[in-house]
Amino acid sequence: MTTIITTNHDELEYNPLQLSTKSQQIPKYKSAINTIETQQELRNRSRALQEKNNSFLDAFLTMILYIFHFIYLSYIALQSLKHYFKNYHPSTLDIHERIEFDKQQLTKLPRHLTISLSSDLFSTRTLEDWDSIMRDICLATCWSWQMGIKEVSVYDMSGVLKSMETELYKQQSTILYEWMKTSSVKRADIIRFTVLSAENGKSHMGQVTQEMIKTNQQIDIDSVDTHMHLNTISDPDLMIVYDGLPHHHISLDGYPPWHLRLTEIINCSSDHQLNYHVFSKCLYRFSKVEQRFGR
Repeated sequence: MTTIITTNHDELEYNPLQLSTKSQQIPKYKSAINTIETQQELRNRSRALQEKNNSFLDAFLTMILYIFHFIYLSYIALQSLKHYFKNYHPSTLDIHERIEFDKQQLTKLPRHLTISLSSDLFSTRTLEDWDSIMRDICLATCWSWQMGIKEVSVYDMSGVLKSMETELYKQQSTILYEWMKTSSVKRADIIRFTVLSAENGKSHMGQVTQEMIKTNQQIDIDSVDTHMHLNTISDPDLMIVYDGLPHHHISLDGYPPWHLRLTEIINCSSDHQLNYHVFSKCLYRFSKVEQRFGR
């Protein structure tokens, strides 16, 4: 008797531990959609990492920039304090006697002194600052008169002093008159005082051009130089630049260049007050300078 055993494949249990043969292995299906999503995630992760690195670099560079600004501002503050305490030395010696003593020590004096106000701090100057500047200039004319300087001019590129020209002339005349009464020097000569701005150079050049065209004369270097010096200030021998930032370069700020052929320029831009100490220091420096015409 033959016994036939039948097996129902649907009822067979699947044993995960059962080793399958190579013929029974089913290849794993990889979705193309999942692959694209994975690459997009990697791309997003890379972009986020790059943005994070850029943000860190920007923050680091900004911090470095702020540090440099802080160091520079600290340097300016220290320089200003240094000059303030250096120049602030009240002396019991009378100012008139100091001027007479310095006048005997100086080997030469400028005939024309020009004071140029630096444009570095133009936007930060207040009305009180301009009042202080006007008083400094008026006192400088008094010292110049007692020294024997014949002409003083003040240059302000912005034109603020030019707009206050009437008030400045009035204040200068009053202070000089009071100074003469207390001075031991008895002289009848009056110092020439002029206020200049950047517009003076432009307008004067236009007037010279019109005059030369009207006269129809031959235009050469000598004739232009002659006309440029007519009805205007003389060439200054000494220029003092003050009330600016503490740097070593000098900016003329549009000062008429045809007047500066033989001008000794002294940079006092770190000095914010034109007191007598700064004034006499510049005169001593000028006294030691040998000036020669170039070719």
